[in-house]
Amino acid sequence: MAVQVSERAAYLQVGYFVDAMDSSQRWLAASIKELDPAKGVLIQFDGWSSKWNEWLSMRSSRLAPFRRHSRGYGGQQSIALREWTFNSEEVTKAAEVLDKAIAGDLTGFPTAYDVTQWFRGHLFTLVDNLLGLDYESESQVQLVLPFFEKTLAFGVKWLQEMPTKYMGIYQNLTTPEAYLTDKDCAYAEIWPELFRTVERLFGSEVRLLPFFKSDHLIGNKDLRTDSEASNPPLIDLLIGKFETLGGFSAILRLLADAEV
Repeated sequence: MAVQVSERAAYLQVGYFVDAMDSSQRWLAASIKELDPAKGVLIQFDGWSSKWNEWLSMRSSRLAPFRRHSRGYGGQQSIALREWTFNSEEVTKAAEVLDKAIAGDLTGFPTAYDVTQWFRGHLFTLVDNLLGLDYESESQVQLVLPFFEKTLAFGVKWLQEMPTKYMGIYQNLTTPEAYLTDKDCAYAEIWPELFRTVERLFGSEVRLLPFFKSDHLIGNKDLRTDSEASNPPLIDLLIGKFETLGGFSAILRLLADAEV
């Protein structure tokens, strides 16, 4: 069932992520920059220059609620172009949200759509931005590293509880709009971006390696580059953290359950 025009006000708000179809008929994540009663909605495709910004009618069939069609990152492959600068307060606040989520507290999200906006939009792009940043100070790295570890801790907790989310995932498959109104369905449906984020924290994307090249900024002899190591030390550290938290065990249990 398509979202009616009268219902669009719920997801057409300045600052929100939204799905938008580009000129090649690809559904991509975008952000809403402006709203104008006459012009409509000014959107910027995530990861693309503002020269591709476009005004679309609020009735346009090229607009849809965030993550109705898009998955993950659809921007430029060499570098994500965003109007973003490093802000330690943003990282700290995101860590606090993750702490509550790990404890099972989602009360900070008034609606199901807020869950989607934060986990599949804000968290996903924040990690992307932080991994792609060229770090110049140890203090920045020392703030971001624990945040990445907390992101992995959240990912492991979500994986461990994944069997309890099967019903929500199934409901999203049979009723594609369920994630817009049901908070449990929205939380169950964060898996595409969550899994991709975990992969990225293991150094899976060349575009997002700058953080891992900042090993030398940390005054810890255990992180000094080992010429015989296959990975940068920070990648090994995060992979080790994931293992210590029980991440790989959780994946193996899920695979075993799938074979039953």
